[in-house]
Amino acid sequence: MINRLSRLWMFFTMTEMKPMGLTSFDEFLFLLTVQKTEPIRKKDLIYMHFIEISSGILMIDRMVKKGLLDEKTDELDKRSRLVAITVKGKKVVIDGHKALDTVYSDLYGDMPESAMLVCLEQLGPLLDSTAKKWNNLKKFKPIVKDV
Repeated sequence: MINRLSRLWMFFTMTEMKPMGLTSFDEFLFLLTVQKTEPIRKKDLIYMHFIEISSGILMIDRMVKKGLLDEKTDELDKRSRLVAITVKGKKVVIDGHKALDTVYSDLYGDMPESAMLVCLEQLGPLLDSTAKKWNNLKKFKPIVKDV
């Protein structure tokens, strides 16, 4: 059931976000995280979103080419790369929030808020438990709370 809901939600969300130049919802989440924590190490950004390193690097490279993120060497650790959001990336975040408002209204506008809160309350522990297992597997300690 969760997978089906996710697929449907993703379809409607990406229909709204593709015109902004985003190719996945993860790109939007990366922008949100970078805006909140910039600059951030690429590896931290990737692991925070439960993505494999190779896929995450490709996504960041695409976003740099699109002008949504800037990349530079970490002065404290020359082996690491930092990313920061650009002006264009900040505009996509603003437009993305408007798109999400549209999707939420279209999909869940007729659902009582109390029902939504119960769903979130029930799914929270499941997400926390699964995320903890990922973080332990990757030996990763999140630097910020979920965006």
